[in-house]
Amino acid sequence: MILCVLGVNHKTAPLNIREKFNIPSEKIPSLLSSLRDSKISSSAVILSTCNRSEIYCELNAEIHCLISWFSKCLGVSVSDFQDYSYQHFDLDAVKHLMAVASGLDSMIIGENQILGQVKKAFSISKSHKLIQSKLGKLFQKTFQVTKEIKNSTEISNNSISVAYAACALARQIFSSLIETNILLIGAGETVELCSKHIMSHGCNQLYFANRTLDNAHNLANEYDGKALKLNQIDDVLNDIDIIISSTGSSEFIIYQKQIEKILLDRDRPLFIVDLAVPRDVEPTIDKLENVFLYNVDDMNFIVDSNLNKRKSAVDTVKYIIENEALQFMSWVNSLESVESIKAYRTKVDSIKDELLIKSIKLLKDGEDPEKVMLELSNKLVNKLIHQPTRAMNNAAYNGDFQKLSLMRDILGLNQNK
Repeated sequence: MILCVLGVNHKTAPLNIREKFNIPSEKIPSLLSSLRDSKISSSAVILSTCNRSEIYCELNAEIHCLISWFSKCLGVSVSDFQDYSYQHFDLDAVKHLMAVASGLDSMIIGENQILGQVKKAFSISKSHKLIQSKLGKLFQKTFQVTKEIKNSTEISNNSISVAYAACALARQIFSSLIETNILLIGAGETVELCSKHIMSHGCNQLYFANRTLDNAHNLANEYDGKALKLNQIDDVLNDIDIIISSTGSSEFIIYQKQIEKILLDRDRPLFIVDLAVPRDVEPTIDKLENVFLYNVDDMNFIVDSNLNKRKSAVDTVKYIIENEALQFMSWVNSLESVESIKAYRTKVDSIKDELLIKSIKLLKDGEDPEKVMLELSNKLVNKLIHQPTRAMNNAAYNGDFQKLSLMRDILGLNQNK
């Protein structure tokens, strides 16, 4: 059984490709069940965020079987998988997961949001009983290592996020948010982080729009804003200066026609940041005059400065991950020896029991005990040495003296030299 990760992320695939691979959270349980039924893996975790879609699993089949299954489930061509995906196995898979959870592999190095997303993905698999020993231990180990990294390095000190980057970009364009009206669409963690950043700098009016009005009210009450349902956005759109959207919708929330309508009576710019994958805002809006549309990949402007601040911490984190991953794989490899020893003991016990039953029957039939014991010992020896003897003969016959020497080591024969 092989530990494996298959996925795409912001490094290997542009936004329009990542949209194809995005997996809504409500679909993950059924995908996991489908994977188990396929026999490809019975232990897996699916992680899908705006910057990555990955499956971590204990692989029972060839990797092409997993790719074929995944592409069929997502409706993505196999060629897209080959062009944009990556595959990691065993040690590399372990290092990759630790890098992801610690924020080392994030677009914005050291961001904390990804750890919560990894924990949630693991929890979904665990609640559906799709976690077995190796993968379960890997994730638990990863959470321990990530905690150590956060505590012992500066990788996440004063950490920033995509939400922070969106607000920083807004401040660059408007210089001050005090007189702006801002519309936040969605009610997840990213929108809440945006709310905190906006409140720390102030604004004229903050609106929260959500499909569920109660969710919008919860945020509006906490951050002194006004709550809207999605179908009420048009009522305030002409008053808005900044829109930041991050929902889990599979369809656009803001369409070009909506924006064109308000531009007829508007003489000031509209700034839109679409942090959703798939996108919430129709991309053609970018062509409209006096409208500035940015997506999650445009947040790269903050990556270089962030990386420079954390460069020394990055090297330390890589060192920690390398050592911890090697230790984990040593444990995994030790399991293989345990399983082999168990199988060998079972085989020997089976031989012993078979011969013992026959010997007891002979004794009950009145056979000479000494003769029975001698025959038992001879047969037991012959049975136990049969397979090793044949293997050594074959190795010698084929000139494979390295294998022959290895077998002598295993059988303890070289100790007499």
